[in-house]
Amino acid sequence: MRKAAFLGLVIGLVAVSATAEAAWQRGSTVTAYARAMPSFPATSPSRFSITTTNSGGPANAGVVNTGDKLVLTFTGSTVVPGSVVVGWNGSAYGVRVRFLSTASPCVTVQDGTSLLDLNVGHLDCATAYATSTDDFSTSTMTLANNVVTIRLRGGQNTAKVASQTLTWQPATNPTGSPGPNPTDGAGHPATNSLTQGPAEFF
Repeated sequence: MRKAAFLGLVIGLVAVSATAEAAWQRGSTVTAYARAMPSFPATSPSRFSITTTNSGGPANAGVVNTGDKLVLTFTGSTVVPGSVVVGWNGSAYGVRVRFLSTASPCVTVQDGTSLLDLNVGHLDCATAYATSTDDFSTSTMTLANNVVTIRLRGGQNTAKVASQTLTWQPATNPTGSPGPNPTDGAGHPATNSLTQGPAEFF
């Protein structure tokens, strides 16, 4: 009886593994973890990740469209909301996410009203997603502890990019923001850049 139960457990684990592998191949969610910066110095985070979620199913894997998510995780420390947007408490905040036809930067995040760059950093790409500027004008940004989640809304599909390298960079001359980098509770700013991929983001 014990041998039969053991074999059933093994078969179950193999089935779960196969299901996870199939989900990865469909491009439903792409997660890449880095071993380097950006981070907060000293006792603050030493790891960071970029995660994207594709909402359009396998047919839209690698294509940026409404419903997709971009998640920036500063691992190990809480980000102060006011260091990203003055007076912000982390609740849903209206932003415009721009996918540019340039590789550096290729993705920027702006205030949904003033259209000024926010202090959340930008992304450089190996291959630009857009052939011309694509704006997701009614997107939202939230912050929970150390996780910034950006939900794309109000934009058109961008070109398919099967494999991509993304590099997070501190914001360049953010206007209406407290500085070029988010900070933790001790006032330490996130520093340096982070490259992840190649992978099929979005």
